[in-house]
Amino acid sequence: MIKSLLIERFRCFEHTHVDGLGVVNLFSGKNNSGKTALLEALFLANNPSNTNVLYLYKVIRREDLDFVKELPSRAWDNFFFKQENKKEIFLRAKLSDGGTRDIRASVDESIDDFLNYVEGEEEKDNDVVELFNTLSNKETIKSTLHVNVIFNEKTIMSSVFIASEKGIVARGSSEQPFKRAFLIPANMRLSNKLLATQFDKAKFEGNGDVLLEAFQIIDPLIESIDTYKIGGTTIYLKRKNEKPMPIAMFGDAINKVADFVLSIVNNQGCTILIDEIENGIHYTNQESLWGIMFKLARRFGVQIFTTTHSKEMTDAFVRAAKNLDDPNAAGFFELARHAVTNQIIANRIGIETLDYKLENNKPFRGEPRS
Repeated sequence: MIKSLLIERFRCFEHTHVDGLGVVNLFSGKNNSGKTALLEALFLANNPSNTNVLYLYKVIRREDLDFVKELPSRAWDNFFFKQENKKEIFLRAKLSDGGTRDIRASVDESIDDFLNYVEGEEEKDNDVVELFNTLSNKETIKSTLHVNVIFNEKTIMSSVFIASEKGIVARGSSEQPFKRAFLIPANMRLSNKLLATQFDKAKFEGNGDVLLEAFQIIDPLIESIDTYKIGGTTIYLKRKNEKPMPIAMFGDAINKVADFVLSIVNNQGCTILIDEIENGIHYTNQESLWGIMFKLARRFGVQIFTTTHSKEMTDAFVRAAKNLDDPNAAGFFELARHAVTNQIIANRIGIETLDYKLENNKPFRGEPRS
């Protein structure tokens, strides 16, 4: 579990330290205060695999691949503070066991490590072979992103990403020594087929009841869940005295809850990151939702990071946290700009202090202090 994170030159962060992370963490702040970027940094700090780097690039930030093909030398700029890609990104996660995990990312035009990875492969995809030959002959503009992972001062994993007129390809260490990490964007749904597959896996392991319990927080009339293959496999929910209906008919809240609950129960020890957790969740259900998240985090050994704009969601977080045996399991952080340096700071606010601020209408989300 990550206890603290130092972020240097990543996205909107020049130098930010987040200390005192708990099992379930909530980050709040004004628009453009760095909440989503902080989740991305935590996502990489937990598992900086090839897949996760490209997921941030293509899915979360929706970078334009046509732009990459036209200007490959600028492909990685948006990862870097003020788009200055000549300065290295540095993330340092301090872990609960006392260890450290560093992630270093840099950009240059060196392709040697990429070529070494490809040369060592017994089988090569046709598009990789074509790019390999092109790069070997140095006939294309290119930009190379290098990502190295250092655990307790020893490099344990490295990846390389080539941006060229052909697009982006990645190669790296075959072994992934970390638990899985899942970043759930504010407005994105998993496919019906994937959700159904994940539910069947949970049910097979005896955890199908967990999802039903979570759904009943949103809609108490839901009495059963099943999967059917009718025009494509999907989850069907049955409400009391009604016929089963596909999950897509139940709105964003149900789909979002299904995504993170199934990620937790099917991946013990993983990390879950949820952007704008309040989306679609009625305020009367929010405390119960936090309650089940605290319970699942403990049961499955999961660390959870979330963001919100909502005062109601924050208030529900406080009420749920006050019922915990260990209040330090809940971490609340306010993201704001330093009045002098303008750098983003992460201010940890204790649950009792946060409760006082909420009751007395004091600022806690990066608002100006009077």
